[in-house]
Amino acid sequence: MTILDTAILNLMKELENKEISWEEYKLKLKKILDSKNNNLADEEIKKEENISSSFIYEDNVNYEDNANYEDKVNYEDKVNVETAINNQPKIKNILLHDEEVIEKENEIIKEETVELGIIGQKPENKTPTIQIKNLNKKYKHKHILKNVSFNVYPGEIHLLTGPCSSGKTTIIKSIVCAFPKDQIKGEILINNRRNYELSANKKIGFVPETMNYSKKIKLKDYIANFALFTTSIEKLDNRINKIIGKFTLEKNKNEKMYSLSSGEIKKAFLAQALIDKPNILILDQPEIYLDYNDQQKIYEYLTELKNKGKTILIVSNNLHEMNKYATYCTILNEGEVVFDGLLNKDISSLKDIYKKYIYKEDLHLDQTKTNLLLDKIHS
Repeated sequence: MTILDTAILNLMKELENKEISWEEYKLKLKKILDSKNNNLADEEIKKEENISSSFIYEDNVNYEDNANYEDKVNYEDKVNVETAINNQPKIKNILLHDEEVIEKENEIIKEETVELGIIGQKPENKTPTIQIKNLNKKYKHKHILKNVSFNVYPGEIHLLTGPCSSGKTTIIKSIVCAFPKDQIKGEILINNRRNYELSANKKIGFVPETMNYSKKIKLKDYIANFALFTTSIEKLDNRINKIIGKFTLEKNKNEKMYSLSSGEIKKAFLAQALIDKPNILILDQPEIYLDYNDQQKIYEYLTELKNKGKTILIVSNNLHEMNKYATYCTILNEGEVVFDGLLNKDISSLKDIYKKYIYKEDLHLDQTKTNLLLDKIHS
């Protein structure tokens, strides 16, 4: 192991232990690599390599039969040093004499493309289900949305998040045509059809944050109203029972809506959105009023639907839970898109990405995930 090898391993350990930042690591790594061009540094490397090569291949020497005690001690010390080096945490082996490796490292440092290659990519080989193009919305003199553009893809749990009043609910209301057509500027396509066409909206299940309903209607009748056009009377009861069972509402089936708790009403909203077996789900803060167990059941059910290729768009600020389930994210701030792309939870958490693009904090790399990033650099 050369002096440069040791220096870079020590530098990596500092990064893993959070003693230095990622930017400091890149600067120090560049200095170490630049020192290879210094003649004095080259001479020290050669000396170090000569010393290490003098004992690496001495394993077959029998010191017990043919050596004095002092040589035996020196040999054992060398073996101990080598063993300690070999037992260090394994980060991809760096061959510093390999000019291609050095050239690759310098290119990465120069172009600073590492982070962009980790998060924010678009799904490959997928046609977007929902396309939002240059969406603008004003309320009196306030600009609510400013040229908002992003896509929602099938087989993804797409999180739409951002600070309060950043335009999240306005976007989903625009998708489901909750505003008169002339109040929205821009274009929204659903399966390549304009969203105001009836055929485009037919297969959307929508759960708003709040919803108007008759308080005197029974729960089963409320849910049935959303499946009458697509399900025969004979099959309707069976479908209602299945969806009610999914949300543990069996005991409330014949209760009137006014007698339900806030959490039960929220589950009723989710049931009505799903009973028609939509291909697209748009949910505005579906976890509100639900306890932890009900939240987990809903997220797990949504994951099942995602795996079947459904398109799922969720508005939420529950970053802790969405970090487990969301695969794609669009972050809004003051009516503009500040981040849009795939998430990579192997490298950084959703909270870190949110903080970077909203509060301009440095993107934090979890210590346990640092090796993955370093492997990417040196592979």
